[in-house]
Amino acid sequence: MDYFNINKRNFLLESSLDKRTTITLRAFLIIGIMLHHYWGEENTIVLYFFSIAGFTCVAIFLFLSGYGNYKSYASKGVSINWLIRRIERILLPYIIIFAIDTLFLNGFGNNYDIVQCLVNLTIPGRILWYLKVQLALYILFFIIFSLKKLSDTIKTMAISGVTLLYVIVAVFLAVPVYWYMTILFFCVGIIFAKYEQQFFEIFAKHKFLYTLLVGIFWLSLFGIQFLFGEAGIGNYMNIIYEIVFSAFIILLTMYFKYYSNILAIIGCTSFEIYLSHLVVLDIFKAIRFDFSNIFVFVLWFVISIILARVIFKFDNLILNKIHS
Repeated sequence: MDYFNINKRNFLLESSLDKRTTITLRAFLIIGIMLHHYWGEENTIVLYFFSIAGFTCVAIFLFLSGYGNYKSYASKGVSINWLIRRIERILLPYIIIFAIDTLFLNGFGNNYDIVQCLVNLTIPGRILWYLKVQLALYILFFIIFSLKKLSDTIKTMAISGVTLLYVIVAVFLAVPVYWYMTILFFCVGIIFAKYEQQFFEIFAKHKFLYTLLVGIFWLSLFGIQFLFGEAGIGNYMNIIYEIVFSAFIILLTMYFKYYSNILAIIGCTSFEIYLSHLVVLDIFKAIRFDFSNIFVFVLWFVISIILARVIFKFDNLILNKIHS
């Protein structure tokens, strides 16, 4: 079933990131990441948007992760089972996609160190930094929010402080920027979830004006980035770009509610798609497909979605048997 709704009233009551809105948003985000990896080197203005959209989409993913984890904690608390289930949802798809990737790429004459890839949680030719960052954030969230003697405010400050310290150390050690550029959005999601009602109360009165101004600011930053590249905005200013774009997207979800079964399938399997589209892309490169061919793009997109869906179903089958 598809539905589309423009939310004109009850802004405070209906504008939170409900499950359907989150699933739909995840679908659009993972599609943005896919296009980023496929068209990351293009320089036309439309395709250039996707070339810089990858980190921004990841930033919003981490925001939603922090938001969802805090809402889950506020509702049910955290336990070791809470952590195990989240780790399972990351490692099981990884192991499956690793087996597929290794089988195919080694079949094309490559000779990858399988044990080293497994130990490092990588796949041949891919670092998978997001997987590792998300795992680390789950563990950090569990450790801090399991401390019963601390108030929720102190816990929120603690996880934000630890994450910020990681960013500072990473910058000092000249770690590649993708390891830390978006990680603070996880904490922003936690803070937003904790103070969500207060946020809505602040923005409700002039919500259209705020959305318009944030949108204009985002377009201005995008224009600077497109015209001047790294000289215009740079890696660190990219963080401001991501903050502004993320705020714009969240504000838009206050107005527009869209849901469809197709988007639900994509949104629910977003992590599996994150893994599968990289593997299919690498296999296509090994076969030496012409990536400028629109048919190749459509084939890659469809196979990535189907493979992710199969992995998702297989994951659920295994996990249901384990926990039954």
